[in-house]
Amino acid sequence: MASPGGQVAFSCTYCHGRYGDNQSDYYPKLAGLPAKYIKDQLLAYREGRRDSLSMQSMALALSLAEIDQVSDFFASREQSLENVFLADEAQISKGKKKALTCVACHGPEERVDPNTPPLARQGYDYLVAQLVAYREGTRLDTNGVMPALVAGLSDADIEAIAHYYAAQ
Repeated sequence: MASPGGQVAFSCTYCHGRYGDNQSDYYPKLAGLPAKYIKDQLLAYREGRRDSLSMQSMALALSLAEIDQVSDFFASREQSLENVFLADEAQISKGKKKALTCVACHGPEERVDPNTPPLARQGYDYLVAQLVAYREGTRLDTNGVMPALVAGLSDADIEAIAHYYAAQ
C-alpha cells in the first residue's frame, strides 16, 4: 500500500478489505472495479446523492486528488477467485435466467460498458440491498436504467439474481 492511493485506501480496509477484496457479504468488493465507477460513487456519497452516513463522512474527508488516487488504486487490484459464498444451486439456476438483462452491462463475461461494475463474487447481502434500493427508489443511477430494470422484480427474483452473481 505504499502508493499514494494505497495509503489513502488504508482507511477503507475495515469494511472493504486490505486491497478491496473482502470476503464480507455486506460490503462491496472494490478490487478490480472500474476507477470511473469508484470515483463516481465516492462523489455521489460526498454530494449526498447516495445514502450512507459512514461513506459520506469518508468521502467528505478525501480531496478530489485523493478520490482519484484511491479509485485508481482499487481499480488496479485484482479480485481473488476465492469465494466463500455457499449458494443454493436451484437459486443460481433461477438467478441466471432472471439476470439475462443484467449480463450485458455487469457480466460475468464481457461487459458492453467498461465503466459499469462487474457483479461476479460481490456479496449476496450487498447485492440484495442494492437491487432493493434501486427498486424502491432509494438508490439512483446517473442514467436511470437500474430503477427501470428492477422495478418489476419480486424479492424472490432479487434473491435469485444475487445468488447467481455472488456464486460466480
